Amino acid sequence: MIIKDKIKNICEKNEILTSKEIKNRVQNKYATNRDSIIPSDYCYNITNLGANEAHFFIYLEHNKYHYVGEDYNYSGNIYHTPKGSKERQLVGVWENGKKRLFPNIIKKEETKPVILPKKDQDAFRELNQDDISRLYEEYLKIFDLEVKDLGCKPTEVRHLMGRIGEFKIALHTKGRLAKNVNQHGFDVITTDGRKISVKATAQKRNQFFSINKKTTNKIDQIALVLYEDNEFNVYGPVDYNDKLVKTVKPREYDYTTTYEFPIKRFIKYCKKFPVGQKLSEF
Repeated sequence: MIIKDKIKNICEKNEILTSKEIKNRVQNKYATNRDSIIPSDYCYNITNLGANEAHFFIYLEHNKYHYVGEDYNYSGNIYHTPKGSKERQLVGVWENGKKRLFPNIIKKEETKPVILPKKDQDAFRELNQDDISRLYEEYLKIFDLEVKDLGCKPTEVRHLMGRIGEFKIALHTKGRLAKNVNQHGFDVITTDGRKISVKATAQKRNQFFSINKKTTNKIDQIALVLYEDNEFNVYGPVDYNDKLVKTVKPREYDYTTTYEFPIKRFIKYCKKFPVGQKLSEF
């Protein structure tokens, strides 16, 4: 009997069990090696990517599993934690019992993000505004969970903030996400081909955000998404040109490859131009 069937046989419908309890039951009944019993391989809402395709648990946090059985009419998000990381990523959704993994992030049976074949890159690049809006809302929920419920500082979830910033600017400009995750230089491409570097931060207004000097030739505009007073505010996008640099006066050091733009002066610059109006909502 395979592991999947052994686990199913020791569970009762709607029972909530810890990982230890599941392993103890399987080991006691079938004398199975505990190391081969991995409940997280069989969850609807978390995935190890490349693991078993059977699903009968819903992960409840704190190492607890709710047994609902196979062919459950599940709707909800799917998360993955890459090997060596503590950061949970949204990688797909279940909708009325149908599973859909997003084509943009991780290839099965790989332990780290990879560049996917062209057809998959194109699929990610062509996410429509409805897809981006839905992802934006889902990432906001995760961000609120981390910051408001779990007490993380906004600066400790920069991976979420960065993605929220990209979604927000893509929606605001009706643009597309850049072709690759962590695209070199820019993050969003507008319908008329402008390349925007999106900077999302929770730093105070007297602090700075950085731009890589070596990639400024790849961008047309900069947009700042600033998290303050429990909301994300947008400044820009504004054209990246000599006027911006001379007016805002970013710090520059010989030993670094970055410009450090003062947030307060950048916001002031944005407010002087129609394209730089503050947009709390859109």
